[in-house]
Amino acid sequence: MAFCRYCGRKLEDGEVCTCQQAQQNQAQAPQQAAPQQNVQYQAPQQAAPQPGAAPAVSAQGKQVMDALLKDLVGLVKAPATTAPGYVRRGDVTVSVIFLLLQGICSAIFALFCIGKINSLIALGGSMTQNIKFSGVGAFFLTLLYTVIFEAVLAGLYFGVGKLLGGQLRFQEALSIVSMRSVILVPVILVSCLVFLLNISAGIVFYYFAGALAGVIFLVAGSNGIANLTPDRKVYLNLIVTVVFTLIFLFLGTKLLPSYVPSSLREFFSTDNLMNMLSNM
Repeated sequence: MAFCRYCGRKLEDGEVCTCQQAQQNQAQAPQQAAPQQNVQYQAPQQAAPQPGAAPAVSAQGKQVMDALLKDLVGLVKAPATTAPGYVRRGDVTVSVIFLLLQGICSAIFALFCIGKINSLIALGGSMTQNIKFSGVGAFFLTLLYTVIFEAVLAGLYFGVGKLLGGQLRFQEALSIVSMRSVILVPVILVSCLVFLLNISAGIVFYYFAGALAGVIFLVAGSNGIANLTPDRKVYLNLIVTVVFTLIFLFLGTKLLPSYVPSSLREFFSTDNLMNMLSNM
């Protein structure tokens, strides 16, 4: 028995293995190259902008502005007629914008006052240079305090209105307070003009004309409270006005020193005054 010396296959007697011939034929066979496919480069496509996203935002802003202008004109022209529908709608966005406008106008009036105070302080020259009031600080403090007092007033209308049996949401109470802001914005702007002509007259007009106009528009706004008799609305406005005035005076005395520069507060502090008196 024989075996192939190349592939090791078992061979019969006289058989010749053909493994070498097969390998030679395979080596001589033409190799077929694999066809190359023409691949075209495709640039990455940019994501198409989503239609309707930006137009939806602008449309929503336009709706807010339209509602704002419509309410502003209606409340100024016919406050008693427009108030019930405006209050019961309870549009928080419009109400907050009116409240912020009042806060900004009040902050501008504070800037006028601080400017006059600083001009008087400047008369002292270098001796009073370090006790000037901050106009930027006064602006933002006034804006913050205005928002706080507006929130307190809205809370009073909501709480007292509920106690007197009225059907009232906090959004509606906020709308009532924002009616006060609607009339206070022009009153404050006029106060700024009067202040430039006469400081005392401007301050008097700011507080007294503002208080009178504000109360009148609050009374008109309270007509939008459902399930509250006219007699109870009278007491509602009376209670809220008295309580809010007391809160305003109490907090006002506590918040007023925050406008004063720290160097001036330290100079007039109780400890410093006592030390000055003891050294005399």
